[in-house]
Amino acid sequence: MNRNDEITVINLTNHLVTVIGENGRPITYEPSGIVARCIIQRTKIGYVKDSIPINKTQFVRVIDLPEPQENTLYIVSLPVALYSKRNDLIVPDDTIRDNDKVQGCRGFATV
Repeated sequence: MNRNDEITVINLTNHLVTVIGENGRPITYEPSGIVARCIIQRTKIGYVKDSIPINKTQFVRVIDLPEPQENTLYIVSLPVALYSKRNDLIVPDDTIRDNDKVQGCRGFATV
């Protein structure tokens, strides 16, 4: 993918996403107020120790994911990106941690 400063990036998570790119300058993407989420269907398939359920889970649909727009990328969770299989969805990649706390990431990934 080419470098393009004219691409709009919209954060569809409920978290700040801070990216420290190759130039070392952090860019923070505020939550847009819209959170794209996967709806999950759970089916109990068994138990551990007679009281802890084991569920089979599957994603059945995504809610609050806008239609694709030209020159726009959407930051989403990995489950949303995997389920939707759209090339305009990006997820934080190469996480930066400090004492196991996420500080940001070094870039984005598509799935």
